[in-house]
Amino acid sequence: MKAFYFTLVTTFLVGFIAGSYIYFVTEDALPDFFAGTDVPDFEIIGDAYGGCQMLGACPSFVLRDDGTYIHQIPQRGGTPINTESRLSSVDRSEVRELLRATNLARIEQSTFSGTCPIAFDGLAYRYRIYIGETRYDLDSCRQDLEGELFEYLPHYFERP
Repeated sequence: MKAFYFTLVTTFLVGFIAGSYIYFVTEDALPDFFAGTDVPDFEIIGDAYGGCQMLGACPSFVLRDDGTYIHQIPQRGGTPINTESRLSSVDRSEVRELLRATNLARIEQSTFSGTCPIAFDGLAYRYRIYIGETRYDLDSCRQDLEGELFEYLPHYFERP
């Protein structure tokens, strides 16, 4: 009878450990460790402009703290292509950490001093970032968008 209980307990423990491992290794199942920290609700709206306007296909995106990700590509003379998905908890945590580490008020007051890429049919970016009730309007041709946040965000223009 002891062997039966031993087998029963061992089977339960192995199943519990395997299930826990699968739960925590799965990207979307990771807990959001930054929830309730010093970065309140956020929303980032990004718009590309410049050379893409000639094609009528400048992409834009929306990222929200709840994980909503909306990617939009306008179509000349047609309805835009909207793709909505969810950010993984890892991506949400990364955006929160980058927002926490970036002094948006200082960047909003800065001045861009180079040549804007749109002068040569390149792309420039506008961001409207809401953190709680505070809104920041940033433009890569007007402000000096420096730091990891502004190196990270442009890939959301490319993601479908």
